Amino acid sequence: MGNYKNARMALLAVVIFSLVNTLMIFFADIYFLFSSYFTQYVNYLGYEIYLESGEISVIIVTFLIAAITVVPYLLCYIFSKKKVGWLIAGLVLFAIDTLILLGDFIALISMGDLSGIMDVVIHVYLLISIIVGVAGYYKNKDAMQEQQTINNDSVASETVDGKSEQDDGESENSVRTISVTRKKSFYGCAIAFDCYIDGKVVGKLTNGNTIQFEVSGANHVFTVDAKGGAINAGTVNIESSTQDVNYFVSLKTGAFSSSIIVEKQ
Repeated sequence: MGNYKNARMALLAVVIFSLVNTLMIFFADIYFLFSSYFTQYVNYLGYEIYLESGEISVIIVTFLIAAITVVPYLLCYIFSKKKVGWLIAGLVLFAIDTLILLGDFIALISMGDLSGIMDVVIHVYLLISIIVGVAGYYKNKDAMQEQQTINNDSVASETVDGKSEQDDGESENSVRTISVTRKKSFYGCAIAFDCYIDGKVVGKLTNGNTIQFEVSGANHVFTVDAKGGAINAGTVNIESSTQDVNYFVSLKTGAFSSSIIVEKQ
C-alpha cells in the first residue's frame, strides 16, 4: 500500500503548496513547484489586480478563490483513505491541470521561453505518483483475489457456510466453532467489516458485534476486510489442529493508513 499512500500525499502536497503560493505571491518572491497550475494562474491574476488597485481586499478575495480551487484536491485526499474512486478523481483533476500547464508551456517554447520546464517536470512527477498509486491498489486487489482463488481450489471440497460437510472421511466431530468479536471503537464505527474463510464471505462484523460460524477440521485462511481498499485487511491462518477458537478484531490507525488487526484470544 506504499504507492497508494504516496499518491495521497501527492494530493496533499498540491493543496498545501497551492495555498502557500497564494500568500507568497503577495508577500515574498518565492514560488513552490508542488502546486496546482490553475490555482497559480488565479494567484497571478489577483496579484495584477492588486498592483493596479492597491486594495488589501484583493488579497483576501484572491486567497478565498484560490482556496476554492484546491478544495476538490483536499476532498480527494481525505476520502481516498477509504475509497479509491476519490483518488481516481484526484488523478483526473491533476491530469487536466497538467494539460493546461502543457498548453501554456508549448506556447512559451514557441517564443523561446523555457522558464516553465521545472513546473512541467514536477507536474509529471506528481501525476505519475498518483497513477502508480491507483495502479498499485488494483494490483494488490488482484493479488488478493488470486490468493483467495488458490485457497478456494485447495479446499474446494469443503464448505464454510455455517455448517460442515463430511469430506474424505471427515466426521461431524471435526467441526469447529469460530467466534469473532469486534472491539468497540469510535473511529471507523460506521464501517462494517466483511469476514472471509478461504475467500468466501461468512459474515459481516459491525462495531462491538460478535459473530460465530463453523469450519471443517482442515486448514483455513480467515480474513477480515473493509470495502474500498484504503484499510489494510487482517488475516490469520486457522490450523487443522486448532479447536474452537475466539478472535478479537480491532482497527489500528496511523498517520497515513489504517489496518485491521485480528488477534487470538
